[in-house]
Amino acid sequence: MQAGSSPRPPEKGVLAAVRLALDDHRKLPFRFAEIWTHGGRESHQRRLLESQAQEVRDALRIRGLRPPADWSSEELRRGLHEVLVDRCYDVDGFRPGPGGLVVDVGCGFGDFALLALAAGAETQVVAFDPDPENVARTRELLRVNGFEDRATVRAAALGDHDGTVQLGRLSKYMVGLGATQGEIDVPLLRLDSLVLPLPIGLLKVDVEGMEAGVFAGADTVLVRQRPRIIVEVHGAVPAERVDHILRSKGYSRLHASPTLWSEPYGFTRNEFWAPTPLSATR
Repeated sequence: MQAGSSPRPPEKGVLAAVRLALDDHRKLPFRFAEIWTHGGRESHQRRLLESQAQEVRDALRIRGLRPPADWSSEELRRGLHEVLVDRCYDVDGFRPGPGGLVVDVGCGFGDFALLALAAGAETQVVAFDPDPENVARTRELLRVNGFEDRATVRAAALGDHDGTVQLGRLSKYMVGLGATQGEIDVPLLRLDSLVLPLPIGLLKVDVEGMEAGVFAGADTVLVRQRPRIIVEVHGAVPAERVDHILRSKGYSRLHASPTLWSEPYGFTRNEFWAPTPLSATR
């Protein structure tokens, strides 16, 4: 699929349920009794969750890292699996290396920040998330691995002006625009207004549809510091805005992940940008 195209929405009804069951079966084979009843399928989902949580524990252990002792299997799966096991940001030229400053906008549970800090003793991270609960999780993950002295984690959103923004809970572990329950006022900061300890070498942005605003508030950073950029785009309009802003600042998209259907945005994908004159492949 081309980077600029959108996938079709998923099927609904019985056929969709069968396809989902088969997909789960590829990840963790069904036991015979789990296929035929609702309770059996729930049992399979619990086993799948535990299996994926164990994959996270194994991925951490291989790297000499560990999770907080009190994190649930659900927290491990939902917070760390995509980056540590699926390796969704593992693209040549965009892996955090030793030294430099990594800015993580929308840090979630802190998985990308953790890998960046583990990559080199001189690396420093500044991380942001608008959800205070995620900020607490990130700080705890970094603390138990001994990285708290090289990381600053702030409860804030980044955008095109300094002020506040009202966000609501999109899910148990995420806040963002468009939610109607649990609204909170969050500090909104421009990247250009921040006083950072070093020039930014790598900027990662995953902000649930607000990504164009992050870059609109980073004009000076993009022009003067020229960081490599990883951004998860959420839907056609944000993707077009990000494309316009970054190309106007002299960036080229070197890689894009497969485009996946995602509610409510239509699709998501990860894009990897670097300042020209590096040769673009797409």
